[in-house]
Amino acid sequence: MGLTHVYIISWFGDQYQKRLGYHNTQVEYFLNKGLKVVILAQDYNSKDFLEHNDIRYILGPEDRILRPGEARNILLKDFYESDVDFAIFADNDSILYDHCDGEHFVENINKNWEKYSHVDMAMPINPRNEPFNKRYREEKDLYFNNHVFKKTSNCKGSLFFLKNVLKYYQKSIYNAEEYNLHTDGGILGGEDGDLALQFIAHGLGVYKFENLVLKEMGGGEYSTWSESMEHRNTITDPMHLMWYKRFKDKGMEMKDNGRVNRRNFMKRNFKRPDKVVIPYIENSLEELFT
Repeated sequence: MGLTHVYIISWFGDQYQKRLGYHNTQVEYFLNKGLKVVILAQDYNSKDFLEHNDIRYILGPEDRILRPGEARNILLKDFYESDVDFAIFADNDSILYDHCDGEHFVENINKNWEKYSHVDMAMPINPRNEPFNKRYREEKDLYFNNHVFKKTSNCKGSLFFLKNVLKYYQKSIYNAEEYNLHTDGGILGGEDGDLALQFIAHGLGVYKFENLVLKEMGGGEYSTWSESMEHRNTITDPMHLMWYKRFKDKGMEMKDNGRVNRRNFMKRNFKRPDKVVIPYIENSLEELFT
């Protein structure tokens, strides 16, 4: 089957109208890609639900708002217990730009699905942190003929791809609950990065999907869980400390600046190829990387 579904955690927070608009645009985007949409709906009004044969809702609890890791775990359980092979997981304001293969990636994955055996988790390029136009210009034949995956140990939970590891490997991997609560009452954060580290610790392939670029419609305006970028910055040190505590037995180390050093962890645990190149155009450059 390949890529057939997208799973979205959705809560509009105190920016209801703006976030609702982003979300409705998002749902239309994924439906137009031919994907079935599953939404974990929290604190929805009756008019917030969209009617479509390819949309299914799972309701959050009535007495509280689930934190991102908790909410995503409900969707992960639904995904693992299904027959779906490969899916996108996303926050309710995230899609992909049409750059490179952004327009046709679903059909290109599905027509070659058997070739994606090494790819268990993948993240698009985050344009806030990484330029991409230059590489697309200078290596056009590579990127416009092939899907290119490069190993990574990072995950931004805004949008990522996941293989059904229960179906393929008899494994169930969830967001760790340790990240649900910061001492200030907000979220600690880092559960998305932890999920990627868990996949690697299980010997699975975690990659950056070099042909796709993340588009967060909410951008840097706000987060439903963080008051400001300054507030987000306060969680960085305890987040890295938690990663270290959870994976030190797997080779994770801590730098003097309070950030984790992943080098030994990756060396010990990453069992897939460092780079995977999968052609979606005939006469591609696949043979150069195999």
